[in-house]
Amino acid sequence: MFTGAGSTPMLEAGAAWSALAAELDSAAESFSSLTSALTADAWQGPAAQAMMATASPYAGWLSAAAAQASGTAAQAQAVASAFEAALAATVHPAAVAANRSGLVNLVLSNLFGQNAPAIAAVESLYEEMWAQDVAAMVGYHAEASAAVAQLVSPAAAALPNFGYGNVGQGNIGVLNDGTLNVGFGNKSPNFTPTDPISLFGGVGIANDGLQNVGLSNTGSQNVGAWNRGMLNLGLVNIGVGNSGLPLGPLQLFGIGNEGNFNQGLLNTGNYNTGIGLRGDHLIGIGPLHINSSSLPAAAASVFPSFGYGNVGEGNIGLFNQGTLNFGIGNVSPNFTPTDPITTFGGFGLANTGIENVGAFNSGMQNVGIGNQGTFNIGVANSGTYNSGLPLSFLSAFGVGNHGNWNAGLFNTGNYNLGIGLTGDHLIGIGPLHINAGALPAAAAAALPNYGYANVGEGNIGVLNTGTLNLGFGNVSPHFTPTDPISMFGGFGIANDGIENVGLSNTGSQNVGAWNTGSLNLGLVNQGIGNSGLPLGPLQLFGIGNEGNFNQGLLNTGNYNLGIGLRGDHLVGIGPLHVSDSVLPAAAAAVFPSLGYGNVGEGNIGFFNQGTLNVGIGNVSPNFTPTDPISTFGGFGLFNSGTDNVGAGNYGSENVGVWNHGSLNLGLGNTGIGNSGLPLGPLQLLGIGNSGNFNQGLFNTGNYNLGIGLTGDHLIGIGPLHISSTALPAATAAALPNFGYGNVGQGNFGFFNEGTLNVGWGNVSPNFTPTDPITLFGGIGISNTGLDNLGAFNTGSVNIGIGNVSPHFVPTEPLSTFGSLGIANNGMQNVGIANVGIGNSGLPVPLLGLLGVGNHGNFNQGLFNTGNYNLGIGLTGDHLIGIGPVHINAGALPAAAAAALPNYGYANVGEGNIGVLNTGTLNLGFGNVSPHFTPTDPISMFGGFGIANDGIENVGLSNTGSQNVGAWNTGSLNLGLVNQGIGNSGLPLGPLQLFGIGNEGNFNQGLFNTGNYNLGIGLTGDHLIGIGPLHVNR
Repeated sequence: MFTGAGSTPMLEAGAAWSALAAELDSAAESFSSLTSALTADAWQGPAAQAMMATASPYAGWLSAAAAQASGTAAQAQAVASAFEAALAATVHPAAVAANRSGLVNLVLSNLFGQNAPAIAAVESLYEEMWAQDVAAMVGYHAEASAAVAQLVSPAAAALPNFGYGNVGQGNIGVLNDGTLNVGFGNKSPNFTPTDPISLFGGVGIANDGLQNVGLSNTGSQNVGAWNRGMLNLGLVNIGVGNSGLPLGPLQLFGIGNEGNFNQGLLNTGNYNTGIGLRGDHLIGIGPLHINSSSLPAAAASVFPSFGYGNVGEGNIGLFNQGTLNFGIGNVSPNFTPTDPITTFGGFGLANTGIENVGAFNSGMQNVGIGNQGTFNIGVANSGTYNSGLPLSFLSAFGVGNHGNWNAGLFNTGNYNLGIGLTGDHLIGIGPLHINAGALPAAAAAALPNYGYANVGEGNIGVLNTGTLNLGFGNVSPHFTPTDPISMFGGFGIANDGIENVGLSNTGSQNVGAWNTGSLNLGLVNQGIGNSGLPLGPLQLFGIGNEGNFNQGLLNTGNYNLGIGLRGDHLVGIGPLHVSDSVLPAAAAAVFPSLGYGNVGEGNIGFFNQGTLNVGIGNVSPNFTPTDPISTFGGFGLFNSGTDNVGAGNYGSENVGVWNHGSLNLGLGNTGIGNSGLPLGPLQLLGIGNSGNFNQGLFNTGNYNLGIGLTGDHLIGIGPLHISSTALPAATAAALPNFGYGNVGQGNFGFFNEGTLNVGWGNVSPNFTPTDPITLFGGIGISNTGLDNLGAFNTGSVNIGIGNVSPHFVPTEPLSTFGSLGIANNGMQNVGIANVGIGNSGLPVPLLGLLGVGNHGNFNQGLFNTGNYNLGIGLTGDHLIGIGPVHINAGALPAAAAAALPNYGYANVGEGNIGVLNTGTLNLGFGNVSPHFTPTDPISMFGGFGIANDGIENVGLSNTGSQNVGAWNTGSLNLGLVNQGIGNSGLPLGPLQLFGIGNEGNFNQGLFNTGNYNLGIGLTGDHLIGIGPLHVNR
């Protein structure tokens, strides 16, 4: 107490806080007086009111800060006074020293005990000194603690908001209300966040409640849009625990259920599974249902079948035979189901065997159409383990292979890789092939080129220059390929640089077209790390950005998020932007509007009127967003009402254009809950419906399904309709028709003729259905022939629109097919407007399905005329190239026998499939893995993709183990250019797959550096937010 600086520093701090409080108070009074005088005299009107609405919160903040500074000064003074009081009450050290010195003298002179009374008196005095000092320190502690307790603890302070117009704490985004919301206009209760966080508000847009994810959900733990209740999954569900049909990803799309624990679409009641059910514990579709409460227990001897014409047990669908089939006309052996189920019959259409998925498969565990054998993937394969070309998703499209372990199309034999090969261990296309056994070892002096006019080494394609390019006209530096390969040139057309993928990119690691620089994603970007808006797949389409790390379109500068911005760290569209470094704290009263001509509060854009509109000319009611935010206005153009998205909608929660009413989806609908035909994306295009819950186009009434219907509960087209309430029950005798105007048997739909057609206007021969079903007519619109799928196809086994093939009777298993695509004429064509046999696209991912305008047989590419050509615009036979720039494939060297176990070209090691792989069990191009002994069954593999280095990496140029994506380094990373362990994307559905540029461990998001961060551009550990706008979790 008697050493150090004493109370002087605390008194000086108190004086400084007092001075700061006086300055802040003066600034607040001056700011308020200036703005009040300005708006009361020289400046009036809407603009002045908007200025006052924006300025008032700042004046309030200055006043609050002044009060807090004044309070801090008072507490500093109190602590200093407590110290001085304790100092005055404490015994001076000199008195203590004198007492102890006197005691020593008394003891030394106490030879005969004569000083005993004096010694006792000195000791008693010493004890009193101790008591006095203790009392002084206890009082000091009490007074100082009381003063400090009145200060605001940083740990007790509310979590700050980041964004615009947020009310509450810990909110990130715009116009959120409550606690720990992320997004736009979410509302949650005010609660105290725990550490670690165990509860949050809403993530998305206009959610109301706790832990909702998506759009306009109300309640708790809903995922999707417009759900009301809790634990709902999908769209417009009301109740508890509603979800989609329990069929893989369909479970995510429960739509329009009302009640509890329904699975499917438009069910009302509880514990229903199906579509359009009304009641409890029902299974089925509309009036075609059974009551699940009457089903026997799982332990019963027989599992009942559900549907029509099933023979056996546990079948669901039509005309299945055997055990545990699902679909139409599947056949499986009769076996006793186990509990839990460990095997099933067929899933799909007319499969025969065990665990086949698709249509017309025969055997075991085939996936696709018309396969025969075991473990085939694709169409019309026969044998074992046949699949497609090992190029991304093309591996799922093995077509017409006969034999074992073929990869590609129309191969006959074993272990072939390519198209139209006949023999064993061949690589190539038809007669243009080599024998894999004659390939040179990877350690050869130079990697050869394959194609035409390539300059350098290891190039595959046409007119490439440099090293390890794949495609047409790519240019890369000349470098020495490493073993294993850790770098490649360009992949695509006319790229210039290193590891560019796409068209005419310049630089390194760009993906897209016409990008210049590095790590750009999209079109015509210049700089580093530019990409699209962070909205799902839009992130792949950064367009015309110039600078670094811009997100959006046509931005110039750095770290911008939006469209047409000029500068750095901006968020917005063109001149309507704010700086992300100066976003204001949440305002407590009025939400300002951003843009021009807006009337109301919280509007963003032009000429909006009301509250919380985004866009142009939207009108919504005037409501108080903070009491609390449970809805928004319009999002788009000229909407009127609440929660509308699109243009010209009137009402609430419409999505589309010119809808009037509520919950409409599409164009020009009037009423409630109208949408399109329930056929995939067509459901989004309900057009011109008037009434409630119609599905289709131009219907008038309620609960109609079709086109141009007038009335209620109708199914059909115009006057060609039936009433859904009058559908007959299934009979056990013949195959009845269902619909209107059908002629024949087993037809479903309208104006079909023949046998087993599904749709509108299909024509097939009259035949006797077999049991199990091995043949059907057409599925779709106006098909003529057998086994056609689509519209206006003629012939047999066509898939698509307007294809023409010979009329033949498909065999079982399927040994040939018509065409796949649009307007093809012939057999086994894939693409558009091909004429002949076996024409398809270029053997490059995605392009393989787009053979266009080929005339002849087995051409690959576009507009070729002749046979066995590979390229564009070729005329002749066995040519490779583009137009007059071509070579004759007949001049390529032949080759001899092959060796197991690698398949492909220049692989080193064992079990590799592809080109230039090194190590064990790699699949693809240029992957590298350690040499290890494969186990049976396989428990570990090398790399899957292109230029991966390590164990179990999937994608492009990953290094380490179990990375998925591209250019990741480390382990368990998910996305692009991550370094470390366990980095991934933002935990928002598919965005989790796109962690980009994270460095460290277990980061979630983009461009984070450190560990356990969640957000974008964070540097440190355990942070949540965006760049400098973050909190520590």
